[in-house]
Amino acid sequence: MATSASFSCRLFWETNSHNSDACYTCSKKFRSGERKRHLELDVTVCAACHRSHAHFLSSTSDLEDGSVMHVDIHNDHVVSDVATQTDFDFFGQGTSSLATTTPPSIIEQESVATAFDIDTIRLPFFRISKSSARCFVCPKYFVDSSYASTKICDSIRATAFINHHIFIPENSHCCSNHIDATDLKSSAYDSIRKCYDKTCLIKINDLMEMLEKLKVELKKHISIQEETFARPPIDFDNPSRLTIYDYQILTGLSLEQFDDLCGSIPNSSLYNTNNRSTRMAIGALLMKLRLALTHETLAVLLGFSDRITVHNILQSARAALMKHLIPKYLGFEHISRRTLIEQRTRPLAKILLADNNDDKAILVLDSTYVYRQIPQLASFSLGYKTYMPKFLNKKQNQFSTSEANENRLTTKVRWIVESTNGRIKQWRIFDKVMYNTLIPSIGDFFSIVCAIINRFTSTFISDTSKDQVIAEKMLQLLQQSNELKQYIDSLKDDSDRNIKWYNLDAARALNDFPIFSYQNLMDLTLGIYQLKQSKSYVIEHLNPNGEYYVKISNQERDLLRARIQSRH
Repeated sequence: MATSASFSCRLFWETNSHNSDACYTCSKKFRSGERKRHLELDVTVCAACHRSHAHFLSSTSDLEDGSVMHVDIHNDHVVSDVATQTDFDFFGQGTSSLATTTPPSIIEQESVATAFDIDTIRLPFFRISKSSARCFVCPKYFVDSSYASTKICDSIRATAFINHHIFIPENSHCCSNHIDATDLKSSAYDSIRKCYDKTCLIKINDLMEMLEKLKVELKKHISIQEETFARPPIDFDNPSRLTIYDYQILTGLSLEQFDDLCGSIPNSSLYNTNNRSTRMAIGALLMKLRLALTHETLAVLLGFSDRITVHNILQSARAALMKHLIPKYLGFEHISRRTLIEQRTRPLAKILLADNNDDKAILVLDSTYVYRQIPQLASFSLGYKTYMPKFLNKKQNQFSTSEANENRLTTKVRWIVESTNGRIKQWRIFDKVMYNTLIPSIGDFFSIVCAIINRFTSTFISDTSKDQVIAEKMLQLLQQSNELKQYIDSLKDDSDRNIKWYNLDAARALNDFPIFSYQNLMDLTLGIYQLKQSKSYVIEHLNPNGEYYVKISNQERDLLRARIQSRH
């Protein structure tokens, strides 16, 4: 039977000719006041040699006691007495101790390290002390720590070994607060570098075990990479491949909304095939609508074979959504008249256009204004009352005060048309020129986008608490004349009072110009819609030097004039 190669060592140093003013091992003289370390037989060594010796003993403390070497050092020579235990005794077989003793021999001191390292290897690594009772980072005993004991997994051991040159023995433990997600915290690594020497003796068996763990981790990463390369760049079937932000950018929906949309389609209408799954088909259609990508681009991003396959997938997804999404969230049939009045009609619109009648439904329609010269008797006889902005007559530069006031009642309600169009144009397919092949599907695509907006986006106005006040004020001002216009007209008619205008500057500053609060501006504009646009609207009026001229009258200090660009 082969004998065990493991052994432990006990050192006995003789000091017959040793100078106590220098380290016995490295012969380095002690500085004044330097602390001296003592080994057995009162041998004096420096702190560095004592630390190396203690580290060696701790790193070999778990070696089997199958072989014991007694080493006596006499100056430059070593006398050794080695007893070797056979495998029979190690496993408890036999009735007597089968041991062979090698007679003492003289060994050169340089060969001592070889004897010590018969099954170990010295590496420039930080070696962690192995203990299940105390943390190797703090180091605190777990019974005294407020944090739980956590066993270090193989992936963390591999990361520490490769990236930080730290050898963590198997079954090592540390406090839970030193671990962050799947690795040790940077503060833990810094603490290890300060507390441990960057050199250690590692048993060959332990090193082989660590290399096996590294091989397992390497195979795992290679497998993940191969699986990643085999999958398309964008995979809606794998939740870990895309973030919540990715879903929002690619599909216009959050992850939860995308899951809800896919879950609303029965498997019988859009079942999984070899080419695509239900989620991939819905995702491809949403990417087409949201980003206006070509079929070839979708084929590359989603891993489809060619543009024909993409076309067939889009048509399948379109048909499924038209069948199961549109009837629930678009059209006159998807909502009752009572629900429309109670939940989808603003109090402002009821007061301005329906005499505050809770039984009248209000619809805002977007259409092209074309004169057809047909009276509205048919719609009027059915009880429909229509409002639309007025047109300027020929040779009319602007509306009269009463006409402008009546227009404002309509535009105050119909602005939602422009906002809805803005939401629709966020789906870029409607903001670009379409290919002829998509013409038959344009209507369905538009319906699908509108249904998605109705299903997953909030209403434009959430706070209607001030609708009553705004509506009453607008009705109060409806018949009021434009006093400023009348005053300006009177000045123009008076030839003796021609108005001259000068640029407003420091010499003509208005110290008494009123300061408006945000609430004053809201009262003046009858809401916040105009205020939200004010910043971008003002920028359009600045000249290349960033200046905007306001003029003041030479006769009436309370008159200001500015050139305003019309809305577009």
